[in-house]
Amino acid sequence: RIAESRSSMAIGTIGVIVALAAALAGGMAGYVAGRWRDGNPSRPTGRSESGGALVLQRALDHSDEGIAVVDEDLRLVAWNRRYRELLGLPEDRLYPGQPVGDAIRLSYRAGALPAGDDQAVERGVAERLEYMRAADGTVRVETLTDGRRIEVVRRALPQGGYINRYADVTERDRAEEALRLSEERYALAARASSEGLWDWDLTTDRVYYSRRWLAMLGLTPDQVEGRPEDWFQRIHPHDADALKAALDSYLAKGSEQFQTEFRVLHSDEQYIWVAVSGVAV
Repeated sequence: RIAESRSSMAIGTIGVIVALAAALAGGMAGYVAGRWRDGNPSRPTGRSESGGALVLQRALDHSDEGIAVVDEDLRLVAWNRRYRELLGLPEDRLYPGQPVGDAIRLSYRAGALPAGDDQAVERGVAERLEYMRAADGTVRVETLTDGRRIEVVRRALPQGGYINRYADVTERDRAEEALRLSEERYALAARASSEGLWDWDLTTDRVYYSRRWLAMLGLTPDQVEGRPEDWFQRIHPHDADALKAALDSYLAKGSEQFQTEFRVLHSDEQYIWVAVSGVAV
């Protein structure tokens, strides 16, 4: 659920940022081309000062995700404050028209990206440039030197160039890993238990049945659908009303534990007595 929520938010963010970045790139394209493509080798001294570009730049700087826009030649067109912060890039070392490969090297030198020798750095630069050229929306996760995990998504812009989004997903990944470990521990506990375990999600009306629970009734996983009916329909007719009343009372009163006994139909067509207990969480 964490991942889905994050993904939905990111898609919405990308839609807005793509529009802003495309407009910003268009507003600065002449500026960059005029300084670099007319044969003038000097470094540009700053960003475009046009009013529209300045407003859009401020909008990008308010994003909590890093944004970098590059042209078709993989030269920086626009970027925001968060991009510099995530990749450890000094503000005075970035400029419009700068090859993005140089910005990546700066990130290595700043210690944000884990670096080896010069050859390792160049391999890392080449790999990231190749990924940027693909710009197919594929998600890449970078692990920074300090252990933070940065999700990178690159997309092509309609009028040429690319937009790159950088999002710190460290806490999300930690939460997902903790959930995975918790589920693994639960599965191991269920296998080791001599009692049949069931987990009923009242919001989705789905039920998890442990292997031991299934074995107690002589069932296999393919014989249940993960629904309450899997066991409700096996309850002895004389016990069904009492069980339903006990369950309704427990859910209404919120007592500490639900406990009852009833007869349930085994796969051999014989009824067996079972004791059931549960806790609402």
